[in-house]
Amino acid sequence: MTRFTSFPHYPHHTRQTLRGRFARHLRHGDRAGLLSEDTTVSDATMLAVLRGAVFEPGLGHERFAETYRTQPGGAEKPTFETLISDGWVWASGDRVFVPWPLRNALHETDDPQLKPLAAALKAAPPDRVSFPASARYDAALGPLIAKLTTPEDLRAYVCPTPSWVAARLWEETRGGSDPRARLRGWLDRWRMLGRPDLVPRKVWRPSDLVEFWTAAVELLCAEPTLLDWDQTFAAFDRLMGLTHGRSAMAKPKPLPLTLVERAIWLDTRPQDELVFHAFAHDRLTSLARMLFADLAASDALGALGDLPARLLERTAQIPELFWGLVRSAEAEPTLLADMVLSPRLAAAGFRAIEHRRTNDQGFDGWINEQDNARGRREAIEDGAAMLAAHIDGGADPVELAVLLDSAHEAASDLRAVDHAEPVLTALRGVAAALPAPSQQAMIAALVRRLALDTPRANRLAAILELAAFGGVVDPPHAEAVVDFYVQAIGPEGIKPSVNRLDASNAATLVSLAVGSAELWARFNAFSDGKAAFAKMAEGEDNEFTVARRVAEALRAHIRVLARAVQGAGSPTPDLVDALVKTTRYAARADWPRGRVEGFSPEFERGVSLRADDRPLADDLAGALNRLSGASHRGLLDAILETEEPTILAELLTQVSVASRPDIERRLRALKPDAAAPISFLTSAQARVQALLAAGLVDVAADYIDEERRLAPGRNIPGRALEAFKAQLRLAALREDWPALWSAKPPADFNVVDKEAAEDSIRFHQGLAAFAEPDGAGLGKAEAIFEGLARRKRHMIPYRINLMAAQMSRLLVADLFTKLSGEDLRRAHAILRESETIKGSTSGERRNLAHNRALLLLAAGAPQRALEVLSQSDLGEPEANASAFRAVAFNRLDDGRQALVILDAAIARFGPVEVLVAARAHIQSGAPFDSLAATVQTDERMLSVKSAMTDLRALDPERQAGALGHDQGLDGLVIDHVAQVAASLINLAPEMRRLGMDLEDNISGLVRELLAARVQLLGWSAPDQSRGGRTGKANAGERDIVLRRDATELAVIEAVMCRKAPDTQTGRQDLAFHFQKLLAYSQCGLFVHLTYGLISEPERIGPVLEDIARTSAPPAFAFRDLQPLTLHGGPAGFVARYAQADREVKVVFIVVDLAQVQQIATAVHARAPKPAGA
Repeated sequence: MTRFTSFPHYPHHTRQTLRGRFARHLRHGDRAGLLSEDTTVSDATMLAVLRGAVFEPGLGHERFAETYRTQPGGAEKPTFETLISDGWVWASGDRVFVPWPLRNALHETDDPQLKPLAAALKAAPPDRVSFPASARYDAALGPLIAKLTTPEDLRAYVCPTPSWVAARLWEETRGGSDPRARLRGWLDRWRMLGRPDLVPRKVWRPSDLVEFWTAAVELLCAEPTLLDWDQTFAAFDRLMGLTHGRSAMAKPKPLPLTLVERAIWLDTRPQDELVFHAFAHDRLTSLARMLFADLAASDALGALGDLPARLLERTAQIPELFWGLVRSAEAEPTLLADMVLSPRLAAAGFRAIEHRRTNDQGFDGWINEQDNARGRREAIEDGAAMLAAHIDGGADPVELAVLLDSAHEAASDLRAVDHAEPVLTALRGVAAALPAPSQQAMIAALVRRLALDTPRANRLAAILELAAFGGVVDPPHAEAVVDFYVQAIGPEGIKPSVNRLDASNAATLVSLAVGSAELWARFNAFSDGKAAFAKMAEGEDNEFTVARRVAEALRAHIRVLARAVQGAGSPTPDLVDALVKTTRYAARADWPRGRVEGFSPEFERGVSLRADDRPLADDLAGALNRLSGASHRGLLDAILETEEPTILAELLTQVSVASRPDIERRLRALKPDAAAPISFLTSAQARVQALLAAGLVDVAADYIDEERRLAPGRNIPGRALEAFKAQLRLAALREDWPALWSAKPPADFNVVDKEAAEDSIRFHQGLAAFAEPDGAGLGKAEAIFEGLARRKRHMIPYRINLMAAQMSRLLVADLFTKLSGEDLRRAHAILRESETIKGSTSGERRNLAHNRALLLLAAGAPQRALEVLSQSDLGEPEANASAFRAVAFNRLDDGRQALVILDAAIARFGPVEVLVAARAHIQSGAPFDSLAATVQTDERMLSVKSAMTDLRALDPERQAGALGHDQGLDGLVIDHVAQVAASLINLAPEMRRLGMDLEDNISGLVRELLAARVQLLGWSAPDQSRGGRTGKANAGERDIVLRRDATELAVIEAVMCRKAPDTQTGRQDLAFHFQKLLAYSQCGLFVHLTYGLISEPERIGPVLEDIARTSAPPAFAFRDLQPLTLHGGPAGFVARYAQADREVKVVFIVVDLAQVQQIATAVHARAPKPAGA
């Protein structure tokens, strides 16, 4: 049954319900408004002026064709019609245009066939506006009309309510013989008004509203120059071919079949950049968006008949209109109701919901985060319900498959899992309920898509899920899936990652591969190390590169096989044999025999900020714990062949009791001089940390001594600090508390290492206080960790241990107690704080989840405790988790399930304290006198990586605060731009040698330098993106925009100064770029970047200061100038303006690229000197 029971019978009621829910659950986007200016004419005057105005575009088809024909060119000159058919000139209704990439190419061309077109563009007449004689000679209007010759002249005058004027203009043209011509003329006048926001039903009575809708839909449906999807692809292809040549990289990606795939296609490079250049029907897209706004504003559409349905159908056919619909829905979530109610647009509507981002700016933006996440989940469920209803009604389920595949692709970046998980949950619910033929059709469609993609194993996740739901995979498709997997982990794929192939997916993949002996052999191509070496060596001469690629392939295959063991109902001997064989090849290096060191910590201890997958030990431990008898023994023996102590130590804490003695014996026998070779000091430190975490004090001590012997005599930054921290950890494990309380940093540490050492001492002293008998030191531990966490909030171990100390004081003498009164209030406060902590390692995540579960049990929320313990990123359940789950089930009145969980856990882990205590508590209410889980290591690298990830997740204002910038976000942006300008000065000689003297080329270099600086913040700096307004009221083409997601942080406008700035022409050019800059965005920070190419660049600054004071647009009230302090950098200042109720800053920076004075000094230095000089 559909979620919305009204839909089959009363879809208009479903629409009202969805509109209300989307409006509640999804935040409205910010609409860029027009800049406010002082009113100069009345509404009546503006209406009278526009009533007879006639707009004459400079690039009208006939007008520009005539301009082109007058240009010299001889016999080689192509006809104007040829230019259109070849793609150099594009038609847009009764007008033409030349996309900016083509204009730039024409500017630099030496082709004699194209020079006439370049000359015609320069000679093209400006847009003009004319008036009838009756208006010119009118006593009241004549003086004003005499000043108006271009649309820009007219737009200099504003009126109080331009939307009222636009509405009256439409009404006054009532009764024309050609509604479409009437509408085109009205659109020109509306644009001359400055494109005021206009919602038709709010300004017209019903009859005029229907008339407007009818004319608009007829025009949109009949316009022949609006390109459909195939024509748009051809236009993109021509555009890229003309500007980039005919290389394989200079082509748009193939056009997909379904609409939701096409929505993805439009948002994917290079298509997303072409959109801004190739979508030319500005008048018609503006008209369509006016109709979309009307849909968004209306609960009832009955008077419009089938016009809305016709509009949406046409929108699905025309990419330019479709793109406008998606952008409109970003600002008006109620419009999403019309999208998801349309069978044609439902999947695209769901994707629009899925991709909505909330940009909570300012220091308090985090307050709305949880509400926004809950609202988004509700909207996703609503959208999924409508997808299911349409599929039940006969819609093609393939788009559902595309959405599922796309969600898995997004979740392959582990930082995006939380954002993607609600989407996956909703889509899985729909897919699982479909009949087998629909699932089979979805699988077939996704298999076909594999041929178009770079081999990546994660692309198989959606196919395997559908197969697990019951969809039948035909043998040819099964073969394609297996071959794609093998390619993905082999040389044809990019870096192997299988993080989206969970236990269920892996088991399904194995079930497909066992279809035939030949297919099973292909699936296990990388289980044979010798064959893997041969395959990876094709086209690669470096044996070290080959060995690493073999190791990565083996690790990926081990993960899949180990997860398949966990997900299979009963692991087959063939599956276990393949896992054992692959593990043995990866366990130790012996290249001639095809064996590599696949367990090296170097694969998991890099400095990359992007997590790739959970530790390999987690997967192997899960498989070991699943197997028994000979299968268990075979896998354990293969693992024990390794010479890498790190993975053995990691396994020791996760495997069942039966496996631990063998692993511990192997670790004690594996002396440092016999361990696998390592290339990095960090690997030696990782070994020490893993052994300390496993509690093997004596073994760890040996490896600490070995680490000291590595690279003797080299003063490696941070090495001494890590060794000192290892000694502290060793003392803690030996319970040498006096040594910890008396510890001090070595005297030869530098300031930074000394501070870090003092923090580590305090950290371990906190652990010592934690261990004092009868909880006597808990207050001391809380004070220590509170002080550490306050100073360094990014250090997750500090915050987890602070939480552990706080809750241990609450749950003193009984971790299974139930709280009330003030203690209960305190527990909820600790839980709220814990929600802001994100562990950077699996151990931290487990400790955090276990502690939260205990607090939730104490607070009377056992169901929530179970949800926390069921998080997908916690790995295999441990003894603690099993005990807490058992207590939770008992408090949910399911004592039988609680005892089943305990029996299974004791069989696996033995009668450990927490399991025995849980059983006693369930049976007799006995207390559990213990302490909350603490993090025992303060490894800084993982915390720094976590902090960098957290920093990217903050809003920009909070990022500036976290980086300690005392001038906030504006100051941070100004610093980045100023440093890039300083770099530009240093690069000027090389730029001159390379002939980089065009503004676009220089700005491109600025953009790349700036993008590199802000990448870690999650910001971007797109080149020449469209936005804001130009003097013609079109979307402006900004040089550089600094963005965080969809939020514009700053806009940069560059100008070349080749002429003396204090001449009339030079000043006008600088002032023009300043004024248009302020119309390019609604952000509060702008940068006016002047490239000085004159001999006296110091003359530019005073002129810019005068322009800043006197030449701002009327809406910007000048406040003051503040000099920029850029030591050794370019000259500059900041101008502040008041605009409406906000402050706007414009940063003026002058970059001396000519460097005439420096060159003259260098020439003088090289000149021959008189004797004795």
